[in-house]
Amino acid sequence: MGLLISGIDEAGRGSLVGPLIIAGISLDQENLKQISKLGLKDSKLFNGVKGERKRAKLSSIIEEKATELEIIEIQAQDIDVTLDNRPHDNLNLLELRHFADIIFRLDSSEIIIDNLSTPKYSYEVLMRYFQEKSPDFRSKILFTDSKCIRFSIKNEIQERIIKISKKADRDFPIVSAASCVAKTHRDSKLREIEAKWNLPNYQLGRGYPNPADTNIIEFLQEYSDKIYNRKYPFIRYKWNWPPLQLILQRKKPKLDNFFKNK
Repeated sequence: MGLLISGIDEAGRGSLVGPLIIAGISLDQENLKQISKLGLKDSKLFNGVKGERKRAKLSSIIEEKATELEIIEIQAQDIDVTLDNRPHDNLNLLELRHFADIIFRLDSSEIIIDNLSTPKYSYEVLMRYFQEKSPDFRSKILFTDSKCIRFSIKNEIQERIIKISKKADRDFPIVSAASCVAKTHRDSKLREIEAKWNLPNYQLGRGYPNPADTNIIEFLQEYSDKIYNRKYPFIRYKWNWPPLQLILQRKKPKLDNFFKNK
């Protein structure tokens, strides 16, 4: 087995429903090269039904070839608790806590992470969590600019290189791999939610507040009474998306006008 490289990325950050999924993947360089030749790219670039099927197929190959695979699910209720604790907590801090957990579980010598906020911010937050997890931990910045930061982390056991980069899911195949696995797992969870709550298949669409996603728009309209009564634990009720908040305020006429104008 060759030198391992790891990538970490998430899926579902801006979604209205379902979990946020974080994936950490380790592959050796040869397997990563072979998977890249199959059309690996950022999960957001797989469009339409054919694109989704290709991403799902790639994700299956990635998981089969991965030397290490870490998947974390952050449920809607946990996201709501985090948002309720602002300004002391926020979604970036929540994600970075879990990024730190995955980093400590992975055993590769190099880890690349898709950026949250700014690279400097992500670095400073991770340093705080690393110190909490390992008091003997040491770090050294090797390179930094507005788009990325590269640094080493070291304790008594090992030394590793971590890079936090903007658009890492686009620019680094290993992060594209993590992106695809996270997205595929999240899509699967949405279908499981629909089955559990007796909703039509694909009723939740991709889960994002986008007027073009007519399935979730129809869900919001048809099930507004149950949403108002908070019957669905998979919804992020603290999300400040106007249609959701209108439902929770019982302002149906305004909600209808919102959809009519989209």
